[in-house]
Amino acid sequence: MGLGEWVPFRWPPDWDDPGQVEIVRGTPFNCAVGDRISPAVRDAFRKVGIQVVSLKSAPVTVIENARWPQVQTGTNGEIDAGPTGNPWIDANGFAIQVARALNPSKPIWLTEDPPPRHIHTANQEQLAVCDAEAYGGHWLPTPNPSTWHAVVAARKFFLAHRAWQSYRPVARLAVVSDFVSPHRELALETLNLLTRLNVPFTIGRKPSASTAMVLDIDRQPANKEAWELATEIHGKLGRRNDLFRLWNGRSLNVHFTASPDGQSSLLQLINYAATVPGEAVTAGIMGAYRSARIYTFDRPDGSPIELHRSRNAVELYLPPFPVYAAIELVR
Repeated sequence: MGLGEWVPFRWPPDWDDPGQVEIVRGTPFNCAVGDRISPAVRDAFRKVGIQVVSLKSAPVTVIENARWPQVQTGTNGEIDAGPTGNPWIDANGFAIQVARALNPSKPIWLTEDPPPRHIHTANQEQLAVCDAEAYGGHWLPTPNPSTWHAVVAARKFFLAHRAWQSYRPVARLAVVSDFVSPHRELALETLNLLTRLNVPFTIGRKPSASTAMVLDIDRQPANKEAWELATEIHGKLGRRNDLFRLWNGRSLNVHFTASPDGQSSLLQLINYAATVPGEAVTAGIMGAYRSARIYTFDRPDGSPIELHRSRNAVELYLPPFPVYAAIELVR
């Protein structure tokens, strides 16, 4: 089994009954990650074709301090608002994009766990899958009998649409940094805030033909604050460089990519509230498109969605979705 074919999960260190391996039999997961897996369980994995690897020695990039994806709430359950005015979201997409830019040949794994005393639902576990997969990373779930079916369904969805992994970000902004101290903290938080401001970006020193601006974070003053820098860039780009717009999408992050031939675009929407929005969401995408399909976990094969055309864009009125939707648009 090649490195790129690994579909990893973490095995609980206190699960030492070989019979417990049955929970992963028949699922897409084929790579058990753990440093304290008993010989009997290892043998059971071997019999069902599951490879066992150590997180310490696996030839992958592990994102340190990955965040459990969620909308943050206060001590009384109220939603915390960030500096963007939208709910404060814990997400990992920006960190995955950095990791892919720095080590494009290595798979990217995330190992975050729910916060202590956090009651998490099947939707929230699916959210953790989406938060990684939409950007080309892999969250390593730990089997939980009450939510495992939802995790398996989400992983099957992304494996069925693995062609999307060849799509590349579309952006008017190119970000340059070495992502090491003393620039790393400013660079990462700026990318996090740009994501919340719906400002797509690419990472690297070779801007594409569509790039309108290059941001060299390593040349910023030592006292520059991430929020100041992100809003400054957002303002300079202006609405004329918008690639998409959302209405009523306060709990959503968006990843916008295009196929290698440029004939298809993909708008992935991740709902960090992990529940059906109270308001209908509308998406506007700049450009001329002939048709579109929307994919959700309950419709993995997709279904047509009507395009409402304007002079320079199309608008789509989205059906409610609790966790994830992907819209594939064809020129």
